[in-house]
Amino acid sequence: MPADKPPLSLKLTFKSATLEDFIARYAVDVSRGGIFIRVMDPLQLRTRVFFVFHLADGSELLSGTGTVVWIRLVSKKRPKVVPGFGLRFDELSPRSKEIHRWILEAKKALETRQPIEGSTPTPAPCFT
Repeated sequence: MPADKPPLSLKLTFKSATLEDFIARYAVDVSRGGIFIRVMDPLQLRTRVFFVFHLADGSELLSGTGTVVWIRLVSKKRPKVVPGFGLRFDELSPRSKEIHRWILEAKKALETRQPIEGSTPTPAPCFT
């Protein structure tokens, strides 16, 4: 993809009602560098995107810019493998950095069964 092509806008709403619910459902898909987006028809490799992810109530979870760094297609040979793409976070908004950091801390706490330090950040309300 040419570097001068403008980023694609990606708006995604998760079924999760709260940040805690998002973590319980999707923390496995979030890493330090990005997120796995489960979709049947993944974006093309190297697609640059401006993204805004929302919770079910419309509050903003994460926003910023990113790049598709890997894809996984539907496979008849591996029907249980979920298709989608890996989105690398190139830049997160300041609020998103705080929420992303908290998601990673919560994920680690879940994996090690340790309590989570600090209070849960509140996602930003949706003003569309």
